[in-house]
Amino acid sequence: MKILILGAGQVGSSLAKYLGSDDENDITIIDKDEANLSSLQRHLDIKTVCGHASYPNILEEAGIKEMDMVIAVTKSDEGNMLACQMAHTLYQVDKKVARVRTAEYLHRKELFSDSAIPIDFIITPEGLVTDYIKRVVEEPGAEQVFEFENGLVQLVETRAYAGTPIVGHPIKELHEHLPKIHMRIVSLYRNGKAIPAYGDTVIKDGDRVYFVTKKSSVSKVLKEFRRLDKAYRNIIIAGGGHIGLNLAKHLEKNHRVRIIELDKERVIEIAE
Repeated sequence: MKILILGAGQVGSSLAKYLGSDDENDITIIDKDEANLSSLQRHLDIKTVCGHASYPNILEEAGIKEMDMVIAVTKSDEGNMLACQMAHTLYQVDKKVARVRTAEYLHRKELFSDSAIPIDFIITPEGLVTDYIKRVVEEPGAEQVFEFENGLVQLVETRAYAGTPIVGHPIKELHEHLPKIHMRIVSLYRNGKAIPAYGDTVIKDGDRVYFVTKKSSVSKVLKEFRRLDKAYRNIIIAGGGHIGLNLAKHLEKNHRVRIIELDKERVIEIAE
């Protein structure tokens, strides 16, 4: 597959390394920083073009007419959206991917369609981080939470503690303790090593447990492994950047949230 990456920052460089590791992919990357491009080219078998990623002449120099996919991950949301628009309108590129961080754009779903701005997939790294932290905050006792099926099902990591219902007992007893809950232990780690999670496997103090269940059942399952912490009420967020502000907006309905930020102008902007 011929792939054009716009932007050689952290995300663009990581994509180039990952996608370029597949011999079937032919990677070209555009960026304004020639030194950054030279560094990438020394370590990767890719083509680089120095210039503005949303200028048609630069896109054509990079071979956009032959590309199967364009991935726009420059620092500018507007530049990324414009590049995808041109890739679609001028060059009929099949797949367009763009990083968009600004909430004001993301909240307008009607913007992203073939009849408006034709982006097939939107990357929002800050949004992923915000969602992840929000899920952990909402499930006291969980150390990691991953969602599936639009949030209806969750994969949860927790640690087992002595004195709780299942510690010292085999896994199969979970179904006796929770007869109305559908759940499954999918992975179990002891002293840093994976061990089989059979029905007769006894849960021990300190085990790291990964289980899958419905979101509505997570807190009941967690009680089998640890005494649950009280629900978090007061939260301090260090940093008022994109992630900090978005996280505060998500949490403020059910929590008392304070943001610590060094930049006085940013503080005023957040307060407004």
